[in-house]
Amino acid sequence: MAYIAERSDPAKIAVRTGRLDIIAKAQEADPALRIHYAAKHASIANAWKKWQGEALGLTRLNTVASKQEYERAFQAWAQDKPEYRDVLKELKAEYARIFDAYFALELMSETIRTGELNRIYNRPSFGDEIYPQVKALNRDLFRVLYREYYDNCPQEYMVPLFAAEVERLGSPEAYAELMFEATHKEDESTEAPELEALRADIRTTVTRIFDELGKCSTRNLNSERLNELYTTYIKGLREWDTERAFYPDANLTLRVAYGHVGGYEYADGEYHKPQTTLDGIIAKDNPEIYDYDIPQALRDLMQANNVTATDIQTAVSAKGYFTLGMEITDYPADFVNGCLIGAWDHLYQVILKERKDIPF
Repeated sequence: MAYIAERSDPAKIAVRTGRLDIIAKAQEADPALRIHYAAKHASIANAWKKWQGEALGLTRLNTVASKQEYERAFQAWAQDKPEYRDVLKELKAEYARIFDAYFALELMSETIRTGELNRIYNRPSFGDEIYPQVKALNRDLFRVLYREYYDNCPQEYMVPLFAAEVERLGSPEAYAELMFEATHKEDESTEAPELEALRADIRTTVTRIFDELGKCSTRNLNSERLNELYTTYIKGLREWDTERAFYPDANLTLRVAYGHVGGYEYADGEYHKPQTTLDGIIAKDNPEIYDYDIPQALRDLMQANNVTATDIQTAVSAKGYFTLGMEITDYPADFVNGCLIGAWDHLYQVILKERKDIPF
């Protein structure tokens, strides 16, 4: 728990913030890049938002301290029981042994193993109009991610070729520039020996870390020895805490079988409702921000008929025009003017029908 709250999540959030800032800046400057990187930006932001919520929840609920208090109570009960009295001490020792190794794996996945840094970019594949902008964006990504890896990876688990090249060239930025030039081609060439060499050494380093952790799932912080110790620990917890309901590990996901949908008090006096409202959409409307620039004529129709953005997205998706998750601001202008504003009466009937079809 402490590893997630104090080391893993903060580091991964920082790395992805850097990536997202670079992409967002390029998207704001060029509409073509905004479309080109829309899915990539959303994909990167997905776990980034989850980790921020996780960190916020762990902090607000004082989870680490609560877990430590629970462990102290268990230890007091287990003190005169030979089978259990040393299990917490051994768990902590094993965690301490694998922290750096597992963190190195996570950091690699967020930096030098990311998809953007592990492919060949060919001008003919992108076209002359967008390739220069993609190339400029990638140069920034290479430099930022190579620096993040170099500054934060435990030295013992740093990829040897990476460390050697940084020492030879003088900085991670210099190595990033070398790799950037090797992977960006003016022709259709698919060969980049420098990239293949780094990939090979990454694979060797990952294999070495896996060997240290033992044969186990590495989706979560884990090792073969931890699995053995947790078998004993959970057995002891069940004997001690007989009133507690024990659930299977959900692989760091929140699984809800049923419950009441409610809002969330983000901070003192700041309450977030559990649904999107028309007032909320209108409040966000801002011609200066592409995502919130809804045409005035459409906003007037929505407000007059109490229609939300979700209503329109649902109707448009039901008719097969665009996917449900596509924002109204991403619809083509001729579609908005012709099919939404120009054919509002027909659209509104579709909206009413879709509302009736919702099974609750």
